[in-house]
Amino acid sequence: MKDFYKQPMFYYIVVPILVGVWPLWLWAAAVPSAAEKYAKEQKTFAQAERLIKQILELDSQRLDYAKANAGAGDFDYTVAIDQMSRTCGISSSGYRLSSGPIRKIKGGQKSQDATMSIEKIGVEKLSTFLSMMHMRWQGLQCTTATINKHKGEKDSWKVDLRFTYYQ
Repeated sequence: MKDFYKQPMFYYIVVPILVGVWPLWLWAAAVPSAAEKYAKEQKTFAQAERLIKQILELDSQRLDYAKANAGAGDFDYTVAIDQMSRTCGISSSGYRLSSGPIRKIKGGQKSQDATMSIEKIGVEKLSTFLSMMHMRWQGLQCTTATINKHKGEKDSWKVDLRFTYYQ
């Protein structure tokens, strides 16, 4: 079999046949397949575009978060909590906030802890507040959340949150 590849007749016959078959393969199989894939991708793009428009209609504030985050400087718990609490309708007298010093952890990364206690809040406001905080600041983590129901009230909770922000 090795000798077969060494014969010049092999290259004079097989290579021209392959060169002749290649355009036929393109015409018969490759181009129609590529056209089908292109049409499928166009449909997928149109569906994705519709969904993006729908998301932006339902929650157009996402663009504001991205713009604000791009122009944001250093993270400060008091500013961040104040902005999000006003956005979510939590009064400034309804919560207490205390933050610790910035600590260096391994790898040169920095972290800062804070605790927040909200006296009276509904579940919907709390979930909106937490999701907006995490969406706006990617380095922020809610490490613990303690939720206690006020007795005799339908949707009234006392919440203690502990945050850690990694810079």
